[in-house]
Amino acid sequence: MPAAESVDRIEPALIEDAPVAITDVVAELAAKAAILGSVLNPRTASNLALWFLRVCLDQVNFMSGLFEINALAKRFNSHVAQQETLKPESSRLLEEALVRGQFERGEISRITGLPERTARRVLNDVMQEGLLASTTPKGPVSLRFPSDALETLFPRLYVQA
Repeated sequence: MPAAESVDRIEPALIEDAPVAITDVVAELAAKAAILGSVLNPRTASNLALWFLRVCLDQVNFMSGLFEINALAKRFNSHVAQQETLKPESSRLLEEALVRGQFERGEISRITGLPERTARRVLNDVMQEGLLASTTPKGPVSLRFPSDALETLFPRLYVQA
């Protein structure tokens, strides 16, 4: 069992090219925090911050349990096996995108172990299913989660009634 996350491990992160809506919220929160900081007793402010971080950590752990990211590759394999239009090598492309975030189209033959033309067909099939996509016709491809695949890929989020 992995060690439980703790507030001590939280490190600041930089978000490059953050959407304006997020930066506006952050600016508003910072302004409110400055007001509260001058009104609250330092011990109370510290306890409030610690409580807030614990709630955030609890939510991260809760959602991590629902997403079960560590088992997502297996669920991709299961989803590919259920689709008549997808070859088994499709799973390799999905796993590559899962691990790396995205990959270049020129790498598909190496990833699948198939000849270039066959690998392109496999990629096109996966893209037609909506599991991989790109922002440009020749750009890198990354994962997508089409609504018809969510029940298989994230069964704890979409429980059958």
